[in-house]
Amino acid sequence: MEVTIEGFDKLMSQLNHLESNLSYALGMAALAAAKTLEAETKITITKSKPSGRSYKRGKSRVHIASAAGQPPAVDFGHLRNSITSQLLTTSKTSAEAEMAVGAEYGLALEKGTSRMQPRPFVAPSIQAAKMKMAKNASMKLKEYMGNL
Repeated sequence: MEVTIEGFDKLMSQLNHLESNLSYALGMAALAAAKTLEAETKITITKSKPSGRSYKRGKSRVHIASAAGQPPAVDFGHLRNSITSQLLTTSKTSAEAEMAVGAEYGLALEKGTSRMQPRPFVAPSIQAAKMKMAKNASMKLKEYMGNL
């Protein structure tokens, strides 16, 4: 007895294409979530209304520092500009992206030190961005899966 399956090669090709597109779609969804958190964290810092001590910066500029518990006040913008996001890994079943704070003092501000109370900016941003992150990741996944 002989069985012939027509179109098997085409079916396998389509399944392989689906697998690679799914990996890409998962990656784009994870990156969308990380980018959403990046944006929310930068907004948290930018919109901070500091109420700490005031001190002069140079001859004419006055800087108002953040008080304990407030997001860090923007001085020169290094902390805010150091926040980035990137895609780390993808597979056919998962993807991982991260939002990172590159400023060396970011963790000290977030968690505090023995000499300074915390000025959290990431944790509040995660809370504020949870729904947006899920929505944006879902939209990206649907966008790329809709092309299959």
